[in-house]
Amino acid sequence: MEAKQDGTAQSEHSGEWSRVDELNWAADRSTIRVIKKRGEEPSDWLATEYRELSARRKAACQVTPRG
Repeated sequence: MEAKQDGTAQSEHSGEWSRVDELNWAADRSTIRVIKKRGEEPSDWLATEYRELSARRKAACQVTPRG
């Protein structure tokens, strides 16, 4: 992984979706749900990280598998 200027991590192959990406997305999603259940709002950083991962996940799912 390489770090971007804003401090977030990005896969070396930004078009690919890895198991680590999936685990990070699921962890962010779970954390956000817990925070919202407490009646609070997630930090801007967490919300942005989740949105970026969700967009990448959606894009990766729309790619037709080869073979």
